Formats: sequence, structure tokens, C-alpha cells
Amino acid sequence: MCSYCYIPFARGRSRSRVFEDVIAEASALLARGAKELVLTGVNIGDYRDEGRGLTALIDRLNTLGPQPRLRISSIELSNLPGTLLERMADPGHGLVPYLHVPLQSGSDAVLNAMRRPYTAEEYAAFMRRAARAVPGIGLSADVMAGFPGETQGDFQQTCDLIEQSPLFHLHVFQYSEREEVASARFPNKIAQETIRDRSKTLIRLAAEKKHVFYASAVGTIRPVLFESRRGDFWFGHTDNYLDVCVSSMESLENCLAWVLIEESRGEMLYGTVRSVQCLPKEKAPLE
Repeated sequence: MCSYCYIPFARGRSRSRVFEDVIAEASALLARGAKELVLTGVNIGDYRDEGRGLTALIDRLNTLGPQPRLRISSIELSNLPGTLLERMADPGHGLVPYLHVPLQSGSDAVLNAMRRPYTAEEYAAFMRRAARAVPGIGLSADVMAGFPGETQGDFQQTCDLIEQSPLFHLHVFQYSEREEVASARFPNKIAQETIRDRSKTLIRLAAEKKHVFYASAVGTIRPVLFESRRGDFWFGHTDNYLDVCVSSMESLENCLAWVLIEESRGEMLYGTVRSVQCLPKEKAPLE
């Protein structure tokens, strides 16, 4: 258990839902018109029911019709099956090319104090492997600023790892105390002003990474699931979790469509719909 984590106190030990119950709920959602299923939970990589783990669950969901997009909300590096990258790289599988893998720190000293079960290099190596195995994969992470004992050198190591990695999005958290957790008793607490400053630095770095990744999508054609509308503008997410806006007089509500990405502006991609009713990973139409 991580030294700063309150979740076990609030929710108890990990519990897995019955495999067939998950399938039944997913089938009901698809029957009501859902195009994407998001698997979420605490320590989702620990999932196991009667000997069947997360990969088996994903593969079973992939057989449901019509084939849905499948997305994993967040998963720890320590229990992330290597088979997930294989599924993402398979054009016949519905698992989308996106992973949110918590980092928390790029310093081994801080990771050790946090009781995180990996080193900074192990994390960085996985990010590189994922980017090679699944071209265009969207990679995001949680990162914490101001953990007790975090030196300026530790913080710089975190910034360096992020800058050199293929991560495109960060959830930045400021360390806060919970009296029940182990880290509340750690010495060398960080001043709140320093925590805020480090958090701002991480947010700026995250914005730079996102800008570069969004710009790299211009000129590509990606499947987009449209989820909301403002006037004649429709908004959705690509398979690798980028925000997209298109103009359309026709309804795109809950439509999965191929979109030619033409512009990146701020934290939004703009493009033109090329075809509708695409399957999750069917071949993109030619420009």
C-alpha cells in the first residue's frame, strides 16, 4: 500500500466483480446504443474472477456486438498486463490506444518513500515500449508535487523524466496530509508555497507536452466518438483521447466517425468528417 494512500482506509481491500455480471451490464449498455465501454476501478489490473483476469475480460467484451470501443480508465504499472499493448496494436481488436499509468514521481528516492513498486527507469522504459508497440498511443499519468522529503533535485528528476517521455497529458496533484496514512508521520515536510510552485511548473510542462502531441495529429485521420454539441459544432474524443471539434449541420450525436484532423488550437483539434459508422479500428479512408 502506498504510504500516502487513503483509499484502503475508505474502501477496504480490493474486490473483483463477477465476470458474467460485467458482461451482462456491458451487453445492456450496448443494446441501449453505447459505442464505447470504459473499464474503471481501483487497482483494475488486479481484477480476477474464477481465474480470469483483466485481459480475459477485455477479450470477452470485444466479442460483444456491435463491437464497442474499449477503454481502460487508469491502471498501475505494477499490474499492467503486457498483453494490453498487443490488443491495442491489433487492428481487429476494440481496445483503443490509450493508457493512463500513474507516475507520481520521477525520483527513485521519492518513489521508495511513497512505497511505489517500480523505479523511475522501469516506468520510463515502459512508456518507450508502449510508444514503439502502438504508434500514436495516448499516454497520460498522475504526478504529485511536494511529497515529504522531495528535494529540488528529486523534483527536477521528475520534470526530466516527463519531458523525455512520450507522455502527453498529466493529472497534477499537490501533496496533502491525511492523518491516518504513513506519510503523515514522515519528516521534512515541504512548504505549501514550494508545493504550489512545483505544481505550477508541472502544469506548464504538461501544457507543453499536450501542445506537441496535439500538433502531431494534424494531417492524420482518426476515429472520433462525438458526445456533445454547441450550436453547429460537435465535440468528441479520438481513440487515443484527444479532444476534437467539427462543424456539421447534421446530427453526430453518439456517432463514431473518421475525421481528418486539420488544425490544432489550444487544447482542441479541428477537422472534417470523412465518413460515419466506422468500426473502432477499421482501415481509415484515403485522403
